[in-house]
Amino acid sequence: MLTDQEVEDAPNTGKPYKIYDGKGLHVFVSHRGSKFWRLKYRIGGKERLLSIGSTSLFTVEEARDKAASTKKLLAEGIDPAVMKREIQAARADSAIDESKGPAYKLTEKDKALADYIVDQMAARFGLTAGPF
Repeated sequence: MLTDQEVEDAPNTGKPYKIYDGKGLHVFVSHRGSKFWRLKYRIGGKERLLSIGSTSLFTVEEARDKAASTKKLLAEGIDPAVMKREIQAARADSAIDESKGPAYKLTEKDKALADYIVDQMAARFGLTAGPF
């Protein structure tokens, strides 16, 4: 089991490597020294990799909590990577680029409803709709 200090002290070796925490959770250290939380899991007999976020954003405990919520999704038969893409797509659809002008005008009520639906979806699965 990793500690926050071990993650912080991980050296930049010039080559990418992983520091394992357990149950598929690990820190990926890139060749440039960036550190990211990742979770390796299997669904449908295929191995998948989910990026949780930077180690500067999440402590070890927070990363473990995210991994646990992801495992709950897997137990329900939901692919967390697909869920993540759907949430991001819903967020992108609800955001309007005012500089280009939308093809149609959304009312404030429509925008609020879209944001509410995305937030409810994210809350149901224990995820944030921001950076993962």
